Amino acid sequence: MTARVRRLVYLVCAASIVAFANLYLFHPLLPVMAKHYHETELAANMIMAVAMAGMGVGLVVFAGLADAIGRRKIFLWSIFSGSVVTLLIPFMGQFSLIIAARFVQGFLLAGCPAVAIAFMSDELPVKRIPMAVGMFVAANSLGGLSGRLSSAFLTQLSGYWQVACWVLGAIGIIVMVIAMFTMPQAQGFSAKQFSLKQMVRDFSGHLLNRHLVAIYIVAGIAFGTFVNQFSLLLFVLDKPPYSLPTAMSGLIFLCYLAGTFAAARSGKFSQKFGLVRGMQTGLILMMVGSLILLAHSLVLVLVGLCFLAAGFFFCHSQASSLVGRQVTHAKASAQALYTLFYYFGASIGAFYLQPFYDWLGWSGVVLALFIAIGICLLITLNLTAARSRGNLHDIVMNRSH
Repeated sequence: MTARVRRLVYLVCAASIVAFANLYLFHPLLPVMAKHYHETELAANMIMAVAMAGMGVGLVVFAGLADAIGRRKIFLWSIFSGSVVTLLIPFMGQFSLIIAARFVQGFLLAGCPAVAIAFMSDELPVKRIPMAVGMFVAANSLGGLSGRLSSAFLTQLSGYWQVACWVLGAIGIIVMVIAMFTMPQAQGFSAKQFSLKQMVRDFSGHLLNRHLVAIYIVAGIAFGTFVNQFSLLLFVLDKPPYSLPTAMSGLIFLCYLAGTFAAARSGKFSQKFGLVRGMQTGLILMMVGSLILLAHSLVLVLVGLCFLAAGFFFCHSQASSLVGRQVTHAKASAQALYTLFYYFGASIGAFYLQPFYDWLGWSGVVLALFIAIGICLLITLNLTAARSRGNLHDIVMNRSH
């Protein structure tokens, strides 16, 4: 690996950590924000929901503009401006302004996942791309985890949630300024004229493919229930009999590492059993994990969260791979739509789970997940039928190999 390639990959990964740390820093602080502004759980959850919605919109916009504007420019300036928003949020006195700022921030930070892989694909030797993409995906996960953990501990130590924003925002700006001056200039990029008509044609073509739409819906429902179940659990852990401090409750996000472990091993599973069955396996693991969460023991709660995270990320990795297997053209727009459904599912999931939480408490949240994942499993049964008819391209290796 040459010095230029190494520097580009490391800086892209560092910027990715910044982007996702800023996106998820408020996740463990939802109970703190609810108390500070005297808001309900659902209102506090909007801090995450609108950021996810902004991310979904931004992904489509930036993916469409990248070929005309340039991927390096979008990548650097979107993350820089998103970090500036983090720095400014503590100065917004009204809760409604914070909600608006979070939507804008999600939109801006979308420039990172929208163009990063295409940017590296343009600039790196072909044999280096899989390694670089793997490092980027790992950086995304590390960024989300580090943002959650650091904001929880900074808030606990200082007593002010604003400190977490100032520290993470300042770190983000410093990292991005360094990246702007040291990241290699794009050499493999050639600008293309932006065509709104072609972009609409690509998106509409994918949305008319019922198999793709089925995968999109499963991803949206699974992520929506997964991330918002974590959010509501924070409010449960904030109350008796747990009454955990912010730093301790923030540690539950370490369970995401079980998802990282599961996703890394999903490839071998799909080679043997197929991607659709992999999705189904992940969904079942999510149901098992959610059932374990009914226990009152904190140890069992952590075990349940590990099952939940492993199941979701297993399903997510299989579903995103399955999208790539279904399209022969406009693959970038197909993946952009997948991510759009993914993040909009997260933004809508709060509105789905909250009535169950108000009705039956935590048991209602588990019931809501069972209903949602049950619907997902029914959808995947249709995908199984399509595969048996030869209408769905799955990966199934001959078992004699």
